[in-house]
Formats: sequence, structure tokens, C-alpha cells
Amino acid sequence: MEKLLLIFLFSCFLCIAQTQSCNNPQELISNLEQSFSSVSGYSCKMKITSFEKDKEEQNQIVWFLKPSYLKVEQLGPFKKGAIAAIQPNGKVRGYYKGFFSFFKVTLNKNDPRLISITGDHIRDTDYGSMIERLKKEMQNVVSFHCDTITENGINMIKADANLKGSFDRYRFYIDKDKWIIFKMERFKNNSLVHKIEWEDIVLNPGLDEKLFVF
Repeated sequence: MEKLLLIFLFSCFLCIAQTQSCNNPQELISNLEQSFSSVSGYSCKMKITSFEKDKEEQNQIVWFLKPSYLKVEQLGPFKKGAIAAIQPNGKVRGYYKGFFSFFKVTLNKNDPRLISITGDHIRDTDYGSMIERLKKEMQNVVSFHCDTITENGINMIKADANLKGSFDRYRFYIDKDKWIIFKMERFKNNSLVHKIEWEDIVLNPGLDEKLFVF
């Protein structure tokens, strides 16, 4: 029964995605929200690159299960071996893989160890939280441009949003068939400062809540 439900949700997701377009920032956010509403959970790899000072890289695996279970494992070089999980009640647990993996701690939600190389908090890692942040950022858009292109066999939407805010430009690369962002670039003073890439995205993998509790 659970497998049938997941198949149904994924079918709905594809139907929604295939009918969406992107003509303005409000439509962009609305479409991302609508597509994500049909996803119960996902796993993926994320590659985060910061160019603000010296070039830094952060690679991580992310697991997410609605309503708000989140687990992140750092693959390096940034904090390699660190694992943190957030539960719906806001509780944050963490530990390092290896010899001391038995030593698990509860972290304050404002613990600086939960901040990435881009200054973003771990709680903003999942797609849902990211969409909520973008919704606020897109309120300050000055200009918006969107193209449909094909690259490496992928039908995608490339969208540029110039705005007044903490960043002066966002560039999104969105899988047009699934309507999921797989690359996002942020600019300050017309210079690329952050690049975030999503790979090996698996939608509705049937994650268990036990994965997030330790």
C-alpha cells in the first residue's frame, strides 16, 4: 500500500511539473512550491562552493522526510565525518563518524557548528526551507529573465533574478521535467560568491523516521 502511495505521489509530481512555466519570480516560486508539495521525502548529494575569500568546498549527503526531519553528513573537506540531524520538534543531534561515533550530543540550534561555508544554517538545507527563503528574497526583484534550454540531455530552465538584498543576483538551473533546482548561483557586486549543486536526487525513497533519531 505504501509503495502504491509513493508511485501515485510521484506520478502527480510529474504531471504537475510538466505543465509548469516560468514567466516571473512569483511564478517561479509558486511552481517550486507546487512540485515540492507532492514530495514526501528525498535524498541527494550537495556540492557547495564559496568564492567569497579563498575558494572553499563543502560536500554533503542530505536526507529529508516531511514534515521536517533532516539529516546531513559531511563528506569533506569541510568538517568531514560530521553528522547532524534535526527533528520536527527542533531538537538537533550530532556526532562524528569514526572512533568517537558513540559520542552523540544535543546541540543548541544556534550552535556555530551548524553553519555552512556560505553562512547558511543547516535548517535551511532542505528544499522546503530554501523555497521559503527564496520567497522572501524574490520580493525584492528588480529584473527577471528566464530561458528554456537543453544541456547534456536535460531539459532545463535557466532563470536570472536581479534584486536588492543580501545578494544582488540569483541564477537558477531547474530540471524542467521534475521542476527541481539542481544548481543555484548567488552573486554580490556582479561576482559569483556561492555555487550550490544537487546531484543523485532520489524523490520519495521511503525513508524511515528512525534514520533521523540517534
